[in-house]
Amino acid sequence: RLVAEGFGLAGLGPVNLLGAHTHPVVWRGSRREVDLVFGNVRDAGWLGEEQFRARPGTWRFVIDHPFDEAGHSPAEDLARVDGLRARNWDEHTIVWLPRFFGDDLLKAVSRLVILTYLLEGSGERYASYADHLSEAGRVQAKAVLQQQQEALLHRVRQAIQVAYDVETPLRSGDVVVDSAHPDVLSSLTPIFTPRPPAGGTLKQAFEGLTADAFAAVYPAHPRFEPGDVEVRARELATVYDYVEQALADPENRVPLQPDAAAVRRLANPLGVGRAAETHFLMGDEYFGTWGPEFERRLGARDADALGPVTVSEVRGWIDAREPKLGLAPDVADLVILAWAALRRRAWYAHGAAIPTPKPGALRGEMELRVQPMPDAATWTAATALAGAVFGLPGRAYVTPAAVAQLADAVRGKAIEWTEPAHRLVGALEQARTRPGLREMPAAGRLATARATAELCDALRGLQGLPLIERLAVADVGETQRAGRSLTTAGAVAGQLAAYPWGRFDPLVAAAAQEGPRADAASRILGRLRDALTDDEFGTPLGAALKRAEDELFAWLAAAAPAAVPAEPGPVVTPGPAELDSGVMSDAPVRPRFGRSAGGATIRRGQGAGAAAAQLHRFVSQHPGADVVVEWRIE
Repeated sequence: RLVAEGFGLAGLGPVNLLGAHTHPVVWRGSRREVDLVFGNVRDAGWLGEEQFRARPGTWRFVIDHPFDEAGHSPAEDLARVDGLRARNWDEHTIVWLPRFFGDDLLKAVSRLVILTYLLEGSGERYASYADHLSEAGRVQAKAVLQQQQEALLHRVRQAIQVAYDVETPLRSGDVVVDSAHPDVLSSLTPIFTPRPPAGGTLKQAFEGLTADAFAAVYPAHPRFEPGDVEVRARELATVYDYVEQALADPENRVPLQPDAAAVRRLANPLGVGRAAETHFLMGDEYFGTWGPEFERRLGARDADALGPVTVSEVRGWIDAREPKLGLAPDVADLVILAWAALRRRAWYAHGAAIPTPKPGALRGEMELRVQPMPDAATWTAATALAGAVFGLPGRAYVTPAAVAQLADAVRGKAIEWTEPAHRLVGALEQARTRPGLREMPAAGRLATARATAELCDALRGLQGLPLIERLAVADVGETQRAGRSLTTAGAVAGQLAAYPWGRFDPLVAAAAQEGPRADAASRILGRLRDALTDDEFGTPLGAALKRAEDELFAWLAAAAPAAVPAEPGPVVTPGPAELDSGVMSDAPVRPRFGRSAGGATIRRGQGAGAAAAQLHRFVSQHPGADVVVEWRIE
């Protein structure tokens, strides 16, 4: 426990299946892991060979104890390490073989163990051993023992520093200095020779040794300062935002904001742009660490240099660089994202364009494809129409991913809306053939429907830049009206096709006559034509049809004259044949059964015009009577 505390590893946690404690460290801003194994190096039964093997990307520390069983010396530990190296082992493993404690110190350690056992805990253990003392005696004795414990702890801790070669001995005899054991550190890989600890504490020596070990493996890793602060995904995303904005600027530069310190910390050491005093700069000259190497790799490919490149392939280019970089995956993602933006490559996954992913979200199968770019005016016009007509807002500044994503999304909407757009055109053209609506002009609603259907036809067969360019020059009239026409095309076409237009027949017939009622009928039909002519944005069809129906029924009701008192007369009723048929006759009705009656059945899909006309005739034949009108569903 005291050795682990000396290393600054008080909270080691559980061991894995191979008996190692995994300890996280932050080196040059990146999170790494080291595995720690405590045990007797000479004892193959305690530490098997597998416990000397490091996991990929990590370092392993095998730390021996500063003592052993009687009759064994550090020479046996050294012999086992030499045996592993003689077999050409190449493992990222450091073996720390401390000098042994002297006999006097081992006795002190034994006494410390006893005192710690006695004094730790709630105090019940000490009370049980000191129950023969008086209360005052127990208190005094405990104070003396605690002083002895503190003195022994200080002595042993200092001896640990000496044993692991961090401090020079202050007390002779506490640590055995053996000329056959000059170095306490051994490496199992030829790429790294650990240096003796250079003073300080054991914790500082361990941290310095860890940093040197990773630097030996990844000598070209950027130095993100401060090095003990981990680089966060949010900071990487901020740098990429500056990259995109700078590349969208005509001069490839944008002013730095209050987050300038984070941008300088990452962009400059990594070689992804340049954070100057007041501006962030991006271009080939500020991507020299990566650009030429990537172009060389592209030229060496068997495939076309302008063909798709996968994220996995670019990661391979980064990992293959010499000297090794050892970039964390999310940091490497920033390099890949910046290269894609600089080289105008768009992002695809499973054959479809996708939004530009964030650092840390890149997957190996994602593809980068060269994306031809529109000019600023074309992009502005295309994004405006995409937002107004298709409900797909575009980014303010053009990027390869934005072009590919918008083109893909617009094409998808065009394919989805082509069929309902053409149904709407057909339904409107059919409505213009109805009696009373023939005078409806081809402008307005119908013209907008035709324009949007033609646009969908044109866009569904295009992709990428050609689609953006066609969209930018599209002429659909007022874009808001066109957008509402497209989004409601299916519903409006359904309303037009299903509507029982025959119910307006009485109005059509009356409008051909003369007089006030004919004029009223013409006005109702005129308002209906105007509603069908106007776009859905200005006049929703459902509300217009409801208003026309209400006006129709009001017009029919107005045909009945006011009731005039009359002498009671004979009551007439239609004959049985008339009642059975549900159709009232135009012949005079003779009184029968003391009341006059009639009825009609409106079959499914028929209009109410014929029944309304029969009712009108019936009322006219009985000007002095009250007429009760009822209806029901059978």
